[in-house]
Amino acid sequence: MKGYRFIKNIFRICSLCFCIFICACATHTSKTQKLRADWNAGNVGQSAKIATKEVLESSTTDKLIWLLEDGAVSRANADFNRSITSFEKAYAQIQQYESQPATKLTEQTKALLTNQSYIPYKGYNYDKIMLCIYQALNYIELGDFERASVELKRMANFQDNAKVENLKRIQVQEKALQEANKNSSTANYDVSKVLANGKVSANLNSIYGDSYKNSARVQASAVYVNPFGYWLGGLFFA
Repeated sequence: MKGYRFIKNIFRICSLCFCIFICACATHTSKTQKLRADWNAGNVGQSAKIATKEVLESSTTDKLIWLLEDGAVSRANADFNRSITSFEKAYAQIQQYESQPATKLTEQTKALLTNQSYIPYKGYNYDKIMLCIYQALNYIELGDFERASVELKRMANFQDNAKVENLKRIQVQEKALQEANKNSSTANYDVSKVLANGKVSANLNSIYGDSYKNSARVQASAVYVNPFGYWLGGLFFA
């Protein structure tokens, strides 16, 4: 009798784990397949409808990423007010996550039972940076320059945080780029070729000067920051 109960309990636990596993396997990539297909076809309106629907139906696990999707797609659909609302909710969600421990024990346990996709998406530096850029553009479109200014200053703070958080990796990449540039005259591959290419080089030089393409730190930092954000902020405050 005891053996039967033990087997029965094991069966229940395994059934629960299997159900959780099946639910966790529906990734964001698969869920956004239709949205991306409509987007690529230029059907932005339909993409916006899908994003709006998914925001309402999303779980805690993927709530943030769907808010970001909805904000971006709504903006592309010229629905600036909805875009602003979605980005505001996304920012509030990010702030809430950042006030909590990096990974809760319960989340780790669920991840062990299923996979890492069970842990809520909490956003990366580039999410926060692009959120502020899009939000600033929304306010500029609506003529609310005071709020646009706030978003651009917030974006600059996120850019600085990204560089600080990735400082060691930036230094490693900077050293590697310096070595590559030093040896590029005799190597088969010229690492400066892309930056020295045609209109791209002319535009960069007109804005930053010749030192830009030779700066390993700028090249390394660019992995973690968004040059368009700096350009937009500079243009706005000028």
